[in-house]
Amino acid sequence: MAATPEEALLLRHPVFVLQITLFSVLIAACQKNINLQVQGNVPAPLVTKIPLSVGVYYPGQFRGFTYTENSKTRGKWHIASGSSQVKTFNRILGDMFTDFRELDSAVSGEADLVVVPEIAKMQFSTPEETGFEFFEAWVEYVVKVKTREGEMLPEWRFTGYGQATKSRFSAFESGLAASLSDALRNAGAQLATGFSEHPPIRRRIQRRNL
Repeated sequence: MAATPEEALLLRHPVFVLQITLFSVLIAACQKNINLQVQGNVPAPLVTKIPLSVGVYYPGQFRGFTYTENSKTRGKWHIASGSSQVKTFNRILGDMFTDFRELDSAVSGEADLVVVPEIAKMQFSTPEETGFEFFEAWVEYVVKVKTREGEMLPEWRFTGYGQATKSRFSAFESGLAASLSDALRNAGAQLATGFSEHPPIRRRIQRRNL
């Protein structure tokens, strides 16, 4: 029986077949099913309290934020961090302002400033992907602010970045979780130092201090 064109190709190029097989094995080895609940521990900021009342409203997507991915190379990832995101913002904003509270809605009039944070993007890289000896995480935030009078101020964007050295963790999942926890600490530091310097916020503070 004559060989089919596909069989003839395989017979002529056995190395080609081996390369495809090895590539498939490498992809399978890189795939991991990840299911994590990340806990963050953000230190209190060393700041002087600002004499403003601030309310924060957490949309459902922020409060329950979960990073999900389902790819051929990485597998299925499910990384929940919403509760830690809320704790981070509460900790920092609560220590920054003399009057701070959580709000049930973003309706103006309940505080001098109404803050509504969102997560625009979350990304991860692993030692296997980059060749470096650490896990990395990035979280991009968008902070929307309204005044008591209902004026929408220009939004503020910033990115928290975290690293976790591979050698410190025996499990892949632990390294990922640690990199995101580090990104939350970095985000908390940026929130503590940068939010009050955002020009429209700084002008409000300056007017209050006159």
